[in-house]
Amino acid sequence: MNFSMNFLRAKNWNYASLFFLSIILILSCKQKTKVIEEETEPTASSTQIEQNSLNSEPAGIADMHQVIAREVLNTSKYTYIKVQEDKDTFWIAVSKQEVKVGKEYYFRNGLKKTDFYSQEFQRTFPQLLLVSNFVSADQHPGGQLNSNTASEESEPASHNHQHDESITNDPSFISLLTLFEDTKKYNQKNIKVHGEIVKANYQIMNRNWYHIQAKNTKGKILDLTITSQENIKVGDHASFEGMLSLNKDFGSGYRYNVILEDATLIKN
Repeated sequence: MNFSMNFLRAKNWNYASLFFLSIILILSCKQKTKVIEEETEPTASSTQIEQNSLNSEPAGIADMHQVIAREVLNTSKYTYIKVQEDKDTFWIAVSKQEVKVGKEYYFRNGLKKTDFYSQEFQRTFPQLLLVSNFVSADQHPGGQLNSNTASEESEPASHNHQHDESITNDPSFISLLTLFEDTKKYNQKNIKVHGEIVKANYQIMNRNWYHIQAKNTKGKILDLTITSQENIKVGDHASFEGMLSLNKDFGSGYRYNVILEDATLIKN
């Protein structure tokens, strides 16, 4: 009798053990299935772009790039663009957005990838730039992204200035050296400046964008952006009067520490 009871208890325990083990296995399989589904959602090249590749290096691009889109390839998350800058053509990748072939765009900086393989297109890009800020010329505020009050470039955009060309004989003008010594002093004030136009972008956001520069005693280049409706050629010397603004933010990562807005051309 005792043997029979013990046998039945053991048998029932085995059934119970098998029942609980089955529940654990079912839950485990369901859990594994969820993990697999989550991992297969992103495309292969999307995860490649988000990760730091061993074959990547900073592009070392300090200047603004003005390019024309020549070919566009879209994935679920990214847009590949073959762009032309002057006579050079190369590929860049940005977060997915509408890009039109033949339209002009701007970008600054990027992470260069070499021998980047895209599974979606089953092709290898010998060089690919990953770009975070990419805007059309219609939206671009004058060709300066996250600008600083002083640039550490070795030379100005046009040539090596031997002296401060922003200085004039008129005492009502402020030289760039004086301006950048204490920009807060001139914030929201009308000032007069003079200099050589070393860079120009025309009719962006319904205005023209000019840059004049001077080199300080430490060899850094002081770059002042000026917006105006006046039409001036690069290389010309011009005198402006306008309102100085600090920390002007146009959005999309475009911010000016110092900018002279709505300036008028002073006729000499």
